[in-house]
Amino acid sequence: QMQGRESWTISEPYPNPADKCTRMDIYVPGKTGAVVSGSVTTIEGTGVLRFKESLRAGSNTLMISLPGLARGVYIVELVTPDGCRTTRKLLVD
Repeated sequence: QMQGRESWTISEPYPNPADKCTRMDIYVPGKTGAVVSGSVTTIEGTGVLRFKESLRAGSNTLMISLPGLARGVYIVELVTPDGCRTTRKLLVD
C-alpha cells in the first residue's frame, strides 16, 4: 500500500542559466536521511561531474558547483537510494 506515503520532490535547478553554481531543492520523505548520487553531463552524454550528497529527512537545498564548465546545455541527473532517476536541463552561461 503506497497510499498516503510521502515521496521525493526535486526542483528545477536555479539559477538557470547558471554561472559558477546552481541549487536544487530536494524533499526527502521519511524519518531518516538518504544519500543521493548525482552527475552532470553534456547534452551529448559526456560526464563532466559526479557527486554524492547526504541529505537529511525533510527539506534540503543541494548546491552544485560548476567549476570551469564551458557555456552550453547540460543534464543534471539525481538518483535516489531506491533507484529513481530524475533529470533536469541546465544552461551554463
